Amino acid sequence: MRYFSLHNGVELFPTWVVGKAYAFNDRTQYNGTLYKCVQAHTSQTNWTPDAIPALWAVVSIDEYPE
Repeated sequence: MRYFSLHNGVELFPTWVVGKAYAFNDRTQYNGTLYKCVQAHTSQTNWTPDAIPALWAVVSIDEYPE
């Protein structure tokens, strides 16, 4: 029996964490989605990538590297 792992490449990027300083264009994964930082900042609990579009944009793995 063969086992296949289904990956989309997002798991190759670091997971978003609270208290980290993110620079413009940094990539991070959050809840299985890849995001690009669009404004440098230090992450806070309620500034998750899916909640703050002023700080993060959803990107495709195909867009990396630019």
